[in-house]
Amino acid sequence: MRNKLIFLYAICLAVCFGGYAIYTQHALKKAQTFYFKIEDRDPLALMSGEYMQLNYSFEWEFIVEKAPVKEVTLYVDERGVAGNVKTDKPLVIPVHRITGRLPHQFYFKEGTAKKYDTAAYAQLKRLPDGRFLISGLADEKLKLL
Repeated sequence: MRNKLIFLYAICLAVCFGGYAIYTQHALKKAQTFYFKIEDRDPLALMSGEYMQLNYSFEWEFIVEKAPVKEVTLYVDERGVAGNVKTDKPLVIPVHRITGRLPHQFYFKEGTAKKYDTAAYAQLKRLPDGRFLISGLADEKLKLL
């Protein structure tokens, strides 16, 4: 009886994790895409692989100089680039301490760091729950690298 319960729990866990993975992939496909200007990219390497520390250009201007603020309002143009030029599409980003609640680490395959040297924008997707995920880096023409 005990073995059957353990097997049943294992099946339930597998179904839950599989369902969550499917939900996340579906949410990413339907998520809104935004491009944020990045500057001062800092390439680093961890034991788990290589990653790049991203700094968004709006953070210094809005968050550090005008601290303390609880949220930053950016505006999205027709290409999906978020900036401070007013348009009819506002994008509100909550602020935590002195950075926006955006991911700042972009992980990539070891040995491919040169590929991202020309990165000018981070492509982020906003999930239905409001979180942002980095889906790639893009050059000045918004072409994914």
